Amino acid sequence: MAESADDRLEPAGLRFEARCAWCGPVAVGRNGLGIHLGSGSEALLEFVCPRCTHLNVRLLRSADVATLTLAGVHPVGGPAPLELLEERSGPPIAWDDLLDLHQDLAQPDWRWKELERAVASGSDRMKEVA
Repeated sequence: MAESADDRLEPAGLRFEARCAWCGPVAVGRNGLGIHLGSGSEALLEFVCPRCTHLNVRLLRSADVATLTLAGVHPVGGPAPLELLEERSGPPIAWDDLLDLHQDLAQPDWRWKELERAVASGSDRMKEVA
């Protein structure tokens, strides 16, 4: 990622480091960071990794938003990412949950028709899982 003139004007000693999901900690210029504000206290940090160029999105606490704003990182205009608008309930899925789902779907006897019927009928079992 090319350094912009605004990035070079950062106060001495001010350094931004973000954690890329693929590369780990990376240095990012102030203009490489974007904050998306939700309707409540939720916010997301968005940045493109300068090493691998993957887009990263991270949840921010209100204290993080205040700190980044004081450091010169400003909210991004435009529509908020869908992650900020989704209703969430229950615990987040873990890597083991994802691996279990992958293994279940790979089984030749996995019952697709049963799933389609359950989704179409809005069964109570599907509501409990969702």
